[in-house]
Amino acid sequence: MDVKCNEDWMGALPVCLSTMPLANLAIPGSHDSFSYWVDEKSPVGPDQATSIKRLAKISLVKKLMKKWSVTQNLTFKEQLESGIRYFDLRVSSKPDEAEIEIYFIHGLYGIKVWDGLTEINTFLTNHSTEVVLLDFNHFYAMEHEHHLYLVNMLQEVFGSKLCIADCVENITLQYLWEKKYQIGYIWDIVPLYQQSLLLLAFRRGLSGNIVFKLVSVFRTD
Repeated sequence: MDVKCNEDWMGALPVCLSTMPLANLAIPGSHDSFSYWVDEKSPVGPDQATSIKRLAKISLVKKLMKKWSVTQNLTFKEQLESGIRYFDLRVSSKPDEAEIEIYFIHGLYGIKVWDGLTEINTFLTNHSTEVVLLDFNHFYAMEHEHHLYLVNMLQEVFGSKLCIADCVENITLQYLWEKKYQIGYIWDIVPLYQQSLLLLAFRRGLSGNIVFKLVSVFRTD
C-alpha cells in the first residue's frame, strides 16, 4: 500500500465497512504517540517517582531517560500519513510555570499540546474523509483550570470537526462524513465530578460539542 493510500485509507473503504459501527473496525494506533521528541533539558515530569527525579540530577541519567522516553520516530503528521488514526496521549502542566500551559509527557516533557493538535488539524483539513481518535488517558499536575484550558483548546483547534454525539455505539464513518466530523476523543482518568463539569463546559461552549467516547478501543499500557 503506497503512502497516498495510507493517508486516505478511511475514505477508500468499501460501503460495507464505512457503514459498519466504528467500534467494530480495527483502527491502527500508536503508543505514547507524541513521544517522538522530548526535551532533555526539561525537568523530569511529575509522572516519575521521586527516586528517578533525584537520579536525573546526574546528566548521564537524563540522557538514558531520553532513550526510553522516546518511543516513536514519526511526528503526528508522519504517523497520520502512514495511516495511524488513534493517538495515545498523556499530558501534564509544568508545576513551576506561572502561566497555564500543558505539554505531552513521557518521563520528560515533549511538545506543547497546542502544537500537536494543530498539526493533526492541518492534516484533517487536507483529508476530509479521515477520522482521528484522541485518547487522553493520563493527566499529571492538572488542576481543574488545566482541564478547562484543554477543553477550550480542543474547541478552538478543531471547531466543527469535533463529534457531537450522546450515543456512540452505532456511529459509522458514513455518519461522520455526513456531519463533517473528524475528531472523536476519550477522556479517561478524570474524577467523575470533574467529568460532569467538563461536559457542562462543552455543552455551554460556542460549538456545543460534548465528549465523544469510543468505549471499545483496545489499549495496552
